[in-house]
Amino acid sequence: MAGGEVIHLGDEGLLAIYEHFGRQSIAKPTDIVFGWSQWRSPFKSWIALGMPPPDQATLDAVAEASKGLDLISVRGTLSAQQAAKAELHCELKVIPDIGWLIPQLAEHDGWALPDTFVSAIRGQPYMVFHALPWWEALNEHGEYVVRTLRDIQATGVRVVLLPITDYCSDHAALSWINERASGEFLLLDPSLPHEERAVILSGSQFFLGQSLHGVITTLACGIPAGAIVPSQGHQKFVEALGDIGLGHLRVETWDQLGELAIHLQKQDMRMILEKAEERRGNLAIHFDALADRIVKSRRRTRLSSLLGNLFRPCNSR
Repeated sequence: MAGGEVIHLGDEGLLAIYEHFGRQSIAKPTDIVFGWSQWRSPFKSWIALGMPPPDQATLDAVAEASKGLDLISVRGTLSAQQAAKAELHCELKVIPDIGWLIPQLAEHDGWALPDTFVSAIRGQPYMVFHALPWWEALNEHGEYVVRTLRDIQATGVRVVLLPITDYCSDHAALSWINERASGEFLLLDPSLPHEERAVILSGSQFFLGQSLHGVITTLACGIPAGAIVPSQGHQKFVEALGDIGLGHLRVETWDQLGELAIHLQKQDMRMILEKAEERRGNLAIHFDALADRIVKSRRRTRLSSLLGNLFRPCNSR
């Protein structure tokens, strides 16, 4: 099983996501995940878990789940510190977020830019901007955000507004910004497949936004990315950027947007490319080790089953 920021902060959060997409759900969706940990299997691992500061109930749930697992790997040093507070019954490892592998997946599967985007951008360099509908903060700094984006566009870099976090209705926030800018920016359709969104990020000059997926996908392509999120309650951004020495590419408030844009345009691209290669290399080692352990576990299970069948008649006598 991969990911899940402690199952996206619990049943309330998951139920809201189910409701947003008009999907049926059980009363406690987290039961599916924690129940999975108890299924019989030769080898089970929970990989790239995100672990924000947990309450005791969460620590107990993760500790209980670990009884049925062989390995838990967490996606950064801060998650590891939090996970260590639980009384785990399996091995704990620290790995990069698996989003660092997106460029390899895109190349392997041949992801391509949507024709509509190619026609709209017409070969012009562009940057990608993203925002979540935290209306109070956006309202307070709306004019400044629009002015900063206009300044960027005035340099010849087209501003592209890309919805990424569907369940948070980020398209509404981006539409609100574009309306305040009299439609000067390129607002993309929220129904774009996620593969196409990733390719759009991979071709940008830089990314500014509030999506962890956006930040990591862009950095994984060797392109500067910055986040506008406060540290309190958003450890995952602090962790993702801090662990690779790019903590300066996160600001706390919208009134620091211009400062962040300057940092991104001055950022050493070679450092980002080196970090991306390092992250992918670490993940390759981790998945090779996982594959090896899965194979060995299956062999042990088959041998145990064979020996059990051979000796059962003797034991029955």
